Amino acid sequence: MSAQERTAADDWRVFHATGHPQDEPPVLPDPPPWRRFRGGPVEAPPPDDPEAALRRLGPGGLTPQLDEEQIETVNAALLLRRPLLITGPPGVGKSTLAYLISRELGLGRVLEWNVVSRTSLRDGLYVHDAMGRAQAIAAWQAGLRDTARAEPVFEEGEQGVNSPPPSKDRQLAPVIGEFITLGPLGTALLPYERPRVLLVDELDKSDIDLPNDLLHVLENGSYEVPELVRDAAEAASVHTGDPGSRAVVRGGRVECREFPVVVITSNGEREFPAAFAAAVCRWRCTPPPGSNYWPWWRAISGSGHRAPKTSSTCSFSGSRGAECTPSTSCSTLSR
Repeated sequence: MSAQERTAADDWRVFHATGHPQDEPPVLPDPPPWRRFRGGPVEAPPPDDPEAALRRLGPGGLTPQLDEEQIETVNAALLLRRPLLITGPPGVGKSTLAYLISRELGLGRVLEWNVVSRTSLRDGLYVHDAMGRAQAIAAWQAGLRDTARAEPVFEEGEQGVNSPPPSKDRQLAPVIGEFITLGPLGTALLPYERPRVLLVDELDKSDIDLPNDLLHVLENGSYEVPELVRDAAEAASVHTGDPGSRAVVRGGRVECREFPVVVITSNGEREFPAAFAAAVCRWRCTPPPGSNYWPWWRAISGSGHRAPKTSSTCSFSGSRGAECTPSTSCSTLSR
């Protein structure tokens, strides 16, 4: 293959595993027609979190240890708008990949969803503080009664010039949006102009039904908040997974505009359902024999330790767009 042909074949790549942010955030390739979404209105760009990136990646002087096949797997997941599942033992740096992608592509703060055995899909989408809302409504109603008792009651024509006017400081009724907070998954599916990075950490610790429940939401790129669907208001301003940020949800439904970059990690404690395994790009990371689980992303000069071997199960064919070999698990998603 000539140099020109290699350059043309690499045009679809936007992630190169340099470990450094690019001068200008790259433009992601257009998604396949079946992975295009129309959510809106567009949300403001998310905040950055340099401290979290520094904690995970260091100051930027370390070179990630990814080979061509692994870099191609990440780019295929970005192009196809598919989740990326990384399986390997604890300590090899699986979750670090999400921060590496976010730093290099300039995608802002990484949304972390740490999964445990009691985690449900709703925990990742949103939380409704029903008890807090009930207490706020009770306090508001009590305030109305106290105000009504404190104000004098006049018969028609009795109110004099020196009588105090009715109170204008009555507390407004609490709105439901104040008691709803979108989770990491729910925030990632908001209609941002550029995709958010979502880290679903240790999905293998979840309940047996969560992977398929998660797959349903990721295929649709949308979800509903039933409490807002039933509310009389057309729109509600809710809290998001970013500190101090809010978003407007219209009609109780959220749909993404750009599908998020979803990095799912697993310690390999159990197998996932066939439908879920077929809908993700998979990457298995195993440390070499006798190693001390050196992270794959960190270059250790002169230490004599090599990066762990990894095997990716996602390939890309440029002739017909994005395809996968029959032996891989990165089949095309269809609605």
